[in-house]
Amino acid sequence: MGARAKSRCQPAYDVIRRLGGAVATSKLLGVDQSTVSRWTMLETLKGTGGRIPQKHWEIILHHAKKTGMLIDIYTISGLPRPRV
Repeated sequence: MGARAKSRCQPAYDVIRRLGGAVATSKLLGVDQSTVSRWTMLETLKGTGGRIPQKHWEIILHHAKKTGMLIDIYTISGLPRPRV
């Protein structure tokens, strides 16, 4: 049996990718890499189903703004952008 592919649950997968991967994200937030990886896993596999815990949003959003990354509240929450 081959290696199991990692899950790509959204929005966590996209945010982690934009931040430079699980290692970079874990360093930014001061958490274990396995914690960050769990955000991209299905809930049935003991993941969060793509949800990033809200306690990390402020740091991620601040870092994104400071570095010019395209991450905002809609990216991080997975909520649809309002139509204007």
